[in-house]
Amino acid sequence: MTFPAIDLSGFDLSRLDPRVHLPFPSDGLLDQERIGGVVRDSTYVGVGLALLALQRMQWERRQLAKRLRNVIG
Repeated sequence: MTFPAIDLSGFDLSRLDPRVHLPFPSDGLLDQERIGGVVRDSTYVGVGLALLALQRMQWERRQLAKRLRNVIG
């Protein structure tokens, strides 16, 4: 199985500079609702990717079993 090549030469990471000061509310408190949303969304993405990986592994296992059954007879 081959994977397609991905060209990242035009990918711009300059906007991810950690030295850039992010705007926070004037009272100095973090926007907890926004941070909670980011954490929740990140969790959903992580769980989704894990489920996709699990389904892919199951599919590969079934394909391998099918090939072995064909070889054995």
